[in-house]
Amino acid sequence: MKVLFVCTGNTCRSPMAAGILKKKLESRGIKDIIVDSCGFISGGMSASSYAVETAAKNGINLSGHKSKVINASLVSSCDLILTMSVGHKDDIIRNFPQARGKTFTIMGFSGKAGSIEDPMGKSRDVYEKTFNELYCIIDGILDKIIKL
Repeated sequence: MKVLFVCTGNTCRSPMAAGILKKKLESRGIKDIIVDSCGFISGGMSASSYAVETAAKNGINLSGHKSKVINASLVSSCDLILTMSVGHKDDIIRNFPQARGKTFTIMGFSGKAGSIEDPMGKSRDVYEKTFNELYCIIDGILDKIIKL
């Protein structure tokens, strides 16, 4: 099973979400779920400094992260694609119609409405708020992901 998190630049939200899920799976001893992340722009970029710092405070190392741009190979290799916004979900389905049945907003997959705010260019506090929101959502959907 492979889970892919998607945001705009793959430097803030999606790497934090991937790091959170990896840590939660590791703490349960689950090794058969692969977690990855990507975005729509600018491959090869590091995670933002506040994302790295916020994740590190929570025992997650994003220092070696390099952004990836979504592509057909990534989409086809995944069983579940979780986006940070409805716009991301719609863009994926429009560009990769084969992803329709496996692409959801992370909020929708958790049974809630809304999107995860993009912290890019905002304060450390906004990054921490975003991280905590992702942490709580992923905690709530962890069993659902494991059962897929």
